[in-house]
Amino acid sequence: METIRSVRTRVTALLEEHGIHNPLKESELMIEKVLSCNRTFVLSSPEYPVSEKQLKELIEMSLLRCSSRTPLQYILGNEIFYGYHIEVGRGCLVPRPETELLVENVLSKYNRGTFLDWGTGSGAISVALLGEAPGLSGVAVDRSPAALVWAWKNLKHNSVLDRCLVIHNCDPSRLPFRENSFDLIVSNPPYIQSSYIPELMPEVLWHEPLIALDGGEDGLDYYYILLELAKRLLNKKGRIVLEIGGDRQKEVLERQSFAELELEDIIVDYSGISRIMSWVHV
Repeated sequence: METIRSVRTRVTALLEEHGIHNPLKESELMIEKVLSCNRTFVLSSPEYPVSEKQLKELIEMSLLRCSSRTPLQYILGNEIFYGYHIEVGRGCLVPRPETELLVENVLSKYNRGTFLDWGTGSGAISVALLGEAPGLSGVAVDRSPAALVWAWKNLKHNSVLDRCLVIHNCDPSRLPFRENSFDLIVSNPPYIQSSYIPELMPEVLWHEPLIALDGGEDGLDYYYILLELAKRLLNKKGRIVLEIGGDRQKEVLERQSFAELELEDIIVDYSGISRIMSWVHV
C-alpha cells in the first residue's frame, strides 16, 4: 500500500528528474489536491494510505507537469492571491505574489469609491479589492473573452460580483464612460519586451496568453495608453496605480512628464525591484 510518504518521494523524484523548480513543494500541493487535505495533514500524516485511484491521478498530474510544462496552477485549477481562491486555466495569467503589492498600495489609500481594473485577466485584483473594502465598487475590463470568463467566475465565487461590472473592450480610448467617472484605475498591463518573449519559461511561453504579456518593443506600450486614459476618466485627486516590469521601466516612466498627472509612489518588490508606480490626477 502506498502512503503519503512514499508517494511524495516518488512524485518529487519524477518532477526533479524533469527539471521542475521546487519539486518537493509541488508534489505536496498535488497530494493536497488529490487527497482533499491541507499541508498540515500532508506533513503530519506520512503513513496515511493513498489509494490506487489517487496514486494514478497523482502520476497523471505529474506526467502532465513534466511532459508539457503545464503550469502547476492550471493543473490544480487555482491559485491563492491575497488570501482569495482564484480559479485559473488556459486564457488567463496566473496571479503573481508581486501583484499583491498593488492591492496593498490601493487599500492603504481607499476603502470606498469606484475603480477601473484594466486587463483584469483572472479578476484577481478586483476580487481582492472588493473583498477587502466593501465600500469599493469596480469595473473589470479585458480584451480577451476567455479571460473574462475566468474573471466572472472568480468574482461570483468570491461573492463580490454584485459590486463589479465585467466588460469586454479592445480599445481603451473607446470605453463607454464619461469623463471623471472613476476614483481609481488599477492595472497589471502587458510589460514584457517583445524581444524577450521567446526567452520566457516554457510554463509561461507555451501556456499563458501572450496577449497579456507582450508590451511591445520597450514593454511600455500600454502604459502610455493607460496614463492618457487616466487623464480623461479619473476624478481630480484620483489615482492610477500600475504594476511595472522593473527598474529600467521605472526609470523611463519617471523621466516622463504626463500633463495633469503627478507621480506619487514607487514601490519595490520582495527582491528590491521596482514593481508598482502610482500617479495622482491633479
